[in-house]
Amino acid sequence: MSCTKCHYLPFIPETSGELVISCAVPELATKMTQYLREIELNYKVEDTQTLWIHVESFSTFLGSMCESNLFSKIEREEIHLLYLEAGEAFSASKLKSIKSLQKYKDLFGAKELSTLIDKGALTTHFQPIIDIKTNTIYGYESLARGVNDDGTLIYPDKLFQWGREGDMLFYLDRACRETSLKTAAVKHINSKVFINFIPTAIYDPQHCLQSTVKWASQLEFDPKNIIFEVIESDYVEDLDHLKRILDFYKSQGYMVALDDVGSGYSSLNMIAKLLPISSK
Repeated sequence: MSCTKCHYLPFIPETSGELVISCAVPELATKMTQYLREIELNYKVEDTQTLWIHVESFSTFLGSMCESNLFSKIEREEIHLLYLEAGEAFSASKLKSIKSLQKYKDLFGAKELSTLIDKGALTTHFQPIIDIKTNTIYGYESLARGVNDDGTLIYPDKLFQWGREGDMLFYLDRACRETSLKTAAVKHINSKVFINFIPTAIYDPQHCLQSTVKWASQLEFDPKNIIFEVIESDYVEDLDHLKRILDFYKSQGYMVALDDVGSGYSSLNMIAKLLPISSK
């Protein structure tokens, strides 16, 4: 069984072609012509809110425009783009491909993320959890990080911003779970490992979590040493769905936990409904 969600990768053409720029108000179109003059790009005025331009590389032009500080986020949401490759005629079906400048900006973040994941540039750091009664290490909290080509780290806030804005949260969440397992195996961690997951990134537990379970099995982890922990910050309204996810993990022999007991999911009512085997 497969799905487009599992294999989704953003695509932004690098070819030359014609670009139609539609602005919500004439004042925004005026601001756009100012930008085009600054970068010395010829344009054709269709009407007070619409411009036509020719670009040698749609991806390069778009990247430059997204990086410009001339337009605010609100303005980027009010600028819509329709791209036609060289020689491609306009048709009604092309209307489906219209996207706001903000959406394209989000896709560039998603492209960065997909490249990072595809080249295996995710890593996991492990923070020890101490049992204060015995002063020994009870387990480790896994912390996802991205690694740039120069070795600098990309922190979770940026990774998950890219994931949310580029509609790649499922892809990122799966990669983080698998990287945690693989890294723990490489480091020969035999204690309990807490692995965070985002419940809203999982729509069908049996399908979405099969690769995680496969890796745990192949790496010969004792299921009781793996604790899948719900990220508290990602609130889900469908508690029955969250319960199905936790029940699936438990059915495979793994432990589950709720983060930050006492708030959000982790009120006493939620604990009674979700019945985690372990909580911190």
